[in-house]
Amino acid sequence: TAEVSLNLFVYQLEFFKDSWLKFDLVSIVMSWAFAGITILRAFRMFRAFRLFARIGSLKKIISALLSTGNQMAAIMLVLALVFYIFAVMFTQMFADCYEEGCFAEGNGDDLGVNYFGRLDYTLFTLFMLMVCC
Repeated sequence: TAEVSLNLFVYQLEFFKDSWLKFDLVSIVMSWAFAGITILRAFRMFRAFRLFARIGSLKKIISALLSTGNQMAAIMLVLALVFYIFAVMFTQMFADCYEEGCFAEGNGDDLGVNYFGRLDYTLFTLFMLMVCC
């Protein structure tokens, strides 16, 4: 708040020509206007993005990351396709495992959920295995 006030005092009309200063002003005004909504106050931390424009090395890194966006999207699409193929394969292989009693009775393996019974369950199960293990 004090920083935006001082910037407005120092830069006067030039204040509204700088995009980062306008971003600061909007983020602070929004946090005041919607003080009851805490998620909007969290957007004030995005003010740190100004460092990307002011520090040359950070600017180069961000521009390099953004220039590889198409290639990264293609890689993510291929990984999603492989993930989907494995989900379909596991659903086909293990969909009936729960009903057939593949789990041993009495030792706590029967959790009451057929994790591979439907494709959406299988996708979720595989995602949890990929992230957690």
